[in-house]
Amino acid sequence: MQAGFIVLFWMIVWIVPVQAETIFLKNGDVIEGQIIERAKDYISVEVSGRRQKFTTGQILRIVEEGKSIFDATEMEKEREKAQARKKELIRRLLEAMNVPASLNRLFLRLSREAPEEAQAKIRQILKTDILLERIIPIYDKHYTESELEDLIEFYSSPIGKKHLSTTPTVMEETMKECMQYFKAQSANAEK
Repeated sequence: MQAGFIVLFWMIVWIVPVQAETIFLKNGDVIEGQIIERAKDYISVEVSGRRQKFTTGQILRIVEEGKSIFDATEMEKEREKAQARKKELIRRLLEAMNVPASLNRLFLRLSREAPEEAQAKIRQILKTDILLERIIPIYDKHYTESELEDLIEFYSSPIGKKHLSTTPTVMEETMKECMQYFKAQSANAEK
């Protein structure tokens, strides 16, 4: 009786196929195998008795039992949507901080102060929109979406607006005080 169960067990193991996953790689390869390990940044798959490891960067899609359980294309779309949301937040922050208007004033002043023959060329090459696009990645690198939202709220508030309007004066006065301090310290050092 026990020998019969053992034979039946081995027959089932050999006859009933193990459910395999289909892994579609970005390079066009299609792998049929059983996923034996899943990690955040890779999977290990047993293929014909051999273990193979694939990073999530190599994988386009994983299909398990006819259902897509990982789709890099969908993940890429979600990542692009998140990037667009964050880019819009950065634009809103720059607007709340009056950066576009300040750049426009600066560029206008620079073109007016330039020799007359160079003014048209300066207006042609100094473009606020282009510079703002170059600034956005800097804010993207240093601030989370939540922090950007907080900054937008601050700079849109009365105290944030006051901070923006008084900062140039405060900085100028601070620099003057620093210069006076350095002069006094230099004079004392010479004694």
